Amino acid sequence: MKLLDKNNLIFARSRVVIFLILTFCILTIDQVSKHWARTTLEDNPKFIGDTKIGFALAYNSGSAFSLFENSTIYITIIATLVVAILIYLAFSTKRLSMSLAYVLIAVGAFGNIIDRITQYPYRGHGAVTDFIKIGSWPTFNIADSAISIGAFILIISSFIGERKNEQ
Repeated sequence: MKLLDKNNLIFARSRVVIFLILTFCILTIDQVSKHWARTTLEDNPKFIGDTKIGFALAYNSGSAFSLFENSTIYITIIATLVVAILIYLAFSTKRLSMSLAYVLIAVGAFGNIIDRITQYPYRGHGAVTDFIKIGSWPTFNIADSAISIGAFILIISSFIGERKNEQ
């Protein structure tokens, strides 16, 4: 097994710093915005004019698109395992785009895990706070956005990686 050379060590350290800053920023924005939604939007949705675009408070005890409702503890356990795997993958891949994708998905999942632990009925059974509403699309939050962006980057990176391997 080859030890990291100086360039790889600098790359690994800078990746850790960048991802820690990114994680802190996303989690802070996610949790502050969810707190704002819980304290401001209860029975008081805010939409842009007569559109269906704006903020409306919703709670999700299930997974994405409200699937598996009332299975919150199982979702919490599975999400925690997935976050651990994604963090491992983020630092084991050499491709920065894939690493970024893994981190975004992990941070988004962790933001929702925080809700499941800290919101009623607590200890892994709580519902995730959603508040961003765009038309008939399901209500979502900042953590969900990080997951979606990470998934998009992962898909694009996979296709780009396949093309490079074919050439």
